[in-house]
Amino acid sequence: MSTTPPREGTAAGDRPARRERAARPDRGFEAKTVAALLLAALLIAFAVANSQKVEVDFLVTTADVPLVIIILVAVLLGAVLGALTAWRSHRPVTRAARRAARRQE
Repeated sequence: MSTTPPREGTAAGDRPARRERAARPDRGFEAKTVAALLLAALLIAFAVANSQKVEVDFLVTTADVPLVIIILVAVLLGAVLGALTAWRSHRPVTRAARRAARRQE
């Protein structure tokens, strides 16, 4: 129950009663778990299929590294750069929204 008094012009009895939601099983958790297990199986199969060593030139030196490590580092680097780019592009929108909220106060 709310401890705040009702607004002027409204009575507590005028409000419609809230309906109770029926309890539903959380199927989202099960779906996410199955998706995570499938992704893990695909990653393991990917690692096994790309386990051969390749020579990588680091400008100063060269090294023999498993191909799967090179691919995973490239994917992670791309994900980080993509997230930073998305974050930077949304900052002006966030600032503008904050300014608009301040003006309305």
